Amino acid sequence: MLGALGVLAVADAGAMPVKFALLGVAGINVAAFHHGVYRSVARWDRAVPPPARARIAGAVSLVVWSGVIACGRLIAYT
Repeated sequence: MLGALGVLAVADAGAMPVKFALLGVAGINVAAFHHGVYRSVARWDRAVPPPARARIAGAVSLVVWSGVIACGRLIAYT
């Protein structure tokens, strides 16, 4: 019972809701990538850069996961 109260206290802490939201965005990003531009990966040419949608998905992924890590570090201070 006390463990559940501790989880609820942390889940409501300052950076944790932001981290949960970023994890949701990361999940949506990977689903959109795999159901969208990744279907044509076999046709990509190695001599040219990947399609813009693939590069955008990669950039979104880097930003979102950096935010998840930063929020994880901030949980101890909120």
